[in-house]
Amino acid sequence: DPKKNPLEADTKISYMRKMFPDFGERIINDPYMKTIFDVLVAANQEGYQNVNIVVGSDRQAEFENLAQKYNGDYIPLI
Repeated sequence: DPKKNPLEADTKISYMRKMFPDFGERIINDPYMKTIFDVLVAANQEGYQNVNIVVGSDRQAEFENLAQKYNGDYIPLI
């Protein structure tokens, strides 16, 4: 949605790599990762057991509800 997301994904990736150069190679744009669930499943398959999800305050309740619904446990977002 160009109104809500005026920057293309590749542009966002470029900015993040400049902001966090030590982690640049870990910042990727994978076309197969369409939703947060795709990312979380892939991370779990790679052996990760904990993740930090950074969201705006307007999305916090939504993510907490999803975590509770699908995982049954979550650490409250701050």
